[in-house]
Amino acid sequence: MTDIGEVVFLPALVERLSRGSRHRAQHRAQYEHQSLSEEMANGSVDLAIGLLPQLKGGFYQRRLFGQRYVCLFRRGHPLESAPLTLAAWRDAQHLVVLSAGTGHGQVDDWLRKRGVRH
Repeated sequence: MTDIGEVVFLPALVERLSRGSRHRAQHRAQYEHQSLSEEMANGSVDLAIGLLPQLKGGFYQRRLFGQRYVCLFRRGHPLESAPLTLAAWRDAQHLVVLSAGTGHGQVDDWLRKRGVRH
């Protein structure tokens, strides 16, 4: 699961699984491999939680929740008191955090199409 999945779902999932058979094996890992669809197909991975666009058809998928992206900046930043337009945001400096293998790249694609480069 992705980092967001670990925060949102992992505690409840581990608690629920621990109420089942005490012989049930539980393994947890942040998944960054590109072979996720192959490993799910062959049964070595049973469950994946997160925005995982590399899983095309052939797998049961369900939306668990919607997520909004937000813009964070320091107190006193020029954007704090100005309208947050795409042009103003595009002209600002950015810290970029990459999450390879997740759907967060879709946000980067959307921004790139609107002229935002990092």
